[in-house]
Amino acid sequence: MSASVHGRVAVTLKRAWQDGTTRLVFEPLEFLARLAALTPRPEINLLLYHGVLAPHARWRAQVVSYGRPVSEIAVPGPASSGSGPAGAHGPRRPRNSTWAGLMRRAFAIDMLTCPRCGGHLRMVGTLEDPVAVREVLAAPAPGRAGWSRPADRSSNDGVLISSD
Repeated sequence: MSASVHGRVAVTLKRAWQDGTTRLVFEPLEFLARLAALTPRPEINLLLYHGVLAPHARWRAQVVSYGRPVSEIAVPGPASSGSGPAGAHGPRRPRNSTWAGLMRRAFAIDMLTCPRCGGHLRMVGTLEDPVAVREVLAAPAPGRAGWSRPADRSSNDGVLISSD
């Protein structure tokens, strides 16, 4: 990889392609976009298992024992299909994630940390009505001219997060 005189990025291939191409030349922004597409998201598994090694495979307990004695390994059968609350893999965790957890996992952003002081925030409500969302987004931001705190603190209209 090298930068050309004109500010473009040239990537030299290990082997020539069938059509004889040995170098790819990109604009810097285009190169970064292609590079970002190859970068895995935070906390994503780069190694995936299929068949009996898959996370929810019926026979996984027989194949992967994790050092447990053979007597503790459950044998799946018609009575124990793993669909009950405590199947062959123990109690199932809920698959639903919180909004803040999804933001942390997908973008490595902790939405429950105060940007000003670094303190912990907690979710106190959400807005799902499109009209209410537009009103909140159209309202002046805190700290700008024309913005003031509501006199009645009992209602949480427009308040999404509060600090502990």
